[in-house]
Amino acid sequence: MAENSKEPCWYVVHTYSGYENKVKDNIEKSVENNPEMQRLIFDVRVPVEDVVEIKGNKRVKSQRKVYPGYVLVHMIETSESWYLVRNTRGVTGFVGAGNKPTPLSETDFASLFEAHTQTRVDIQPGDTVRIYNDHGAVLRTASCLDLVMPGCVGLPHGAWLDWDAEEQLDRAGMENVLCGSLAVGQATSGYNNYNCNYELYEGAPLGADCDLPARVVDAQR
Repeated sequence: MAENSKEPCWYVVHTYSGYENKVKDNIEKSVENNPEMQRLIFDVRVPVEDVVEIKGNKRVKSQRKVYPGYVLVHMIETSESWYLVRNTRGVTGFVGAGNKPTPLSETDFASLFEAHTQTRVDIQPGDTVRIYNDHGAVLRTASCLDLVMPGCVGLPHGAWLDWDAEEQLDRAGMENVLCGSLAVGQATSGYNNYNCNYELYEGAPLGADCDLPARVVDAQR
């Protein structure tokens, strides 16, 4: 007979990728058909978040799993409840030390279900994007390359400054702006890494000569 003196806690269960919803359904069906398990296992959840993708001029809403490969189970841990969950098809184990599941704290559990919506923009080659962080912002023309890791942006090293005082950004994409310096040449030589955000720029697009210093552009006119 199971010992039911424990308090129910939330536990993290690892699953094969793509099996999260199947695992959830299978655990729920097993509990539904077993009155004893109904007193031990109370809830099964797959954390998801709302995602808004902007493709062209259309906003497309969808949901995605926050933690692919994981399912949360609210249960009283006993040998019986452990066995049912662990032997559900698609489950590879509990998160914890050895065979001992580690319960989530109330703070950790609450953070998993904080309501938030991510907005993704479908950036196309040739689009003007605004790259920014706490130091400043620059504009660049997007170039989507498989050679660069997703989320990484390449900027010309040692570019000139084309500061737009009204919009408070550099229209020439000078990397120094992102490290807090408006002076050319003050960034460290070589490759520099900055944590930045990016978004589709809705203002006037960059001209074909945006990569040329103003003196060169004037000389060509």
